[in-house]
Amino acid sequence: MPLAFLPPVLALLLFLQTAPSRPAGADLQALAAEYEAPAATREQRLWLVPRIAALGTEEARDYLIDRFLDGTDRGVKRALFQELVRVFSPLPARLTRQSRSDADPYVRAATLEALIAQAPGEAVERARDVLAYDEDPRVRRRAIRFLGGRGDAENARLVFETCARLGLDDQREAISSLSALAPAVFAQAIAASPFWEDPQADGALRLLGTLILAERAEREHGRRLSALAGENDPLVAFAAGLGLDRIEGRGRGVAVERALAKARDPDERCRILTVASRAGISDPGLTRVLAEELLHRDWRVRAAAAEALGGAAAEQAVAPLVARLQDEKVWQVRVACFDALGRSRRVEAIDFLIGTLDGLAGRERRAARQALARLSGCDAGESAEAWRQWRADHASGFEPPPPAAAEWTDLDPLADKYAFYGIEVDSNRVVFVLDVSGSMAGEKLLVLKKELGNVIERLPEAALFNMIFFESEVRPWRERMEHLTRKNRIAALDAVRYLEANGGTNLWGAMQTALADERTDSIYLLSDGQPTVGEIIALPVICARLAEQNRHQRVAIHVVLIAYESQVLERLAVESGGSYVERG
Repeated sequence: MPLAFLPPVLALLLFLQTAPSRPAGADLQALAAEYEAPAATREQRLWLVPRIAALGTEEARDYLIDRFLDGTDRGVKRALFQELVRVFSPLPARLTRQSRSDADPYVRAATLEALIAQAPGEAVERARDVLAYDEDPRVRRRAIRFLGGRGDAENARLVFETCARLGLDDQREAISSLSALAPAVFAQAIAASPFWEDPQADGALRLLGTLILAERAEREHGRRLSALAGENDPLVAFAAGLGLDRIEGRGRGVAVERALAKARDPDERCRILTVASRAGISDPGLTRVLAEELLHRDWRVRAAAAEALGGAAAEQAVAPLVARLQDEKVWQVRVACFDALGRSRRVEAIDFLIGTLDGLAGRERRAARQALARLSGCDAGESAEAWRQWRADHASGFEPPPPAAAEWTDLDPLADKYAFYGIEVDSNRVVFVLDVSGSMAGEKLLVLKKELGNVIERLPEAALFNMIFFESEVRPWRERMEHLTRKNRIAALDAVRYLEANGGTNLWGAMQTALADERTDSIYLLSDGQPTVGEIIALPVICARLAEQNRHQRVAIHVVLIAYESQVLERLAVESGGSYVERG
């Protein structure tokens, strides 16, 4: 019977039954042709990735792996890896071998997640490697959560010893993970290990051990905490006091208030607030004390108090942070308040941040946008109107994502921005610290002149700007940052045009000169080798000193290395909120 005389639905069914089936390989070929088309956009490839994965064949899997391994677009690579993990399990060894050292920290963390699900034994070794070698704090925190939750004393002790040397958020993660261990494991790993309680032991290790003991705060540890509370080290004594207050049922704010009353100067006050932040305490009494510190006359104390409020992530923290932002003039404190609001996980913080976005510029605007991205789990860009539209679409029932998910909400690059060696320049108070030692001669110096000239031509006139050239000597273009008036712009371009390379590498002196201008909020450091001259030459010591000096100054340090790599410089960049790139 001709199909024309059948009912439409029956005709369709008959056609599907009798039509020759299309082999999966043909589907893959068609989708692959679309993916590889020269005119294919990023959005088209993102749309195609799940459709190729849905084929579910080995050929589709291998095709996606190949595209991941030769890919360069971060967003597309993440989509490829997500689909490989979602559809194909277990992941082939050739993928995990490559992805564990991928340049994108998200991929490295996702590789660890896949190993945790598929091969826990292999994941333990991988997590140990992460703690030893990976400089991205988000990847380290995932390794800490995994190893800390394994329930064995060996891994718990490894986390404990490693985290004493790491950043604030890593230490918060360690305190949370280790204090939740089963009593027997905890006793073996931390509580019954006397090495860290020795007054001669490393101060950071002793402080972290005391904080973990204080977070556990079981009555059986009261005697040990009492002994630690009598320590000469005021921070160890303060941390022990937090635990004793918890055992006795007193609010944590009591110990903080007591310690602040004994503080001899603003520096000691900042250290106490940093310990409170590290403990991640959420307590109404502490929130009140920290809110009072937001009014302190020293801006460093106000910034430390804001950071501590962010660590507490308490419901009551939003109001004092918003009130501080209404009157605060110091950009470091404002950035600290925006960061704390981003950690608050409170919906009312979203509405406030959207309302302030249009009136901000430079680092402050980026900090507010980053806070919105953490609270929302997405990035709607720099436009307040786009964020208002997002808020309208999520007007009811929205809950901010958990911290572990929020930290992977990276900001998308903006199309109208300009870059220095691929790093977006989003500051209007910027200093470029540039290595012009003898090894930079030739092609390296030519590329530097082109990159820097492009930025100078595009920076707005209102921007404050300086350049610090260093070889054996340190030669600032200006004593302090200056506005890029027409005259200054021409002078800056001339200075770049006539640069010559010679001498050694005085990195320490150059960075000290850059940080001496308190108005600086972003530094772009370029170098092609190890320091060779200056007051300090050892690079790990330089980076440790700079990190300590910059704790409250909050300058974003972006690092560009030419034909050279450095884990300690990468860590300095990441922990300051900057970016790190290597160029051949």
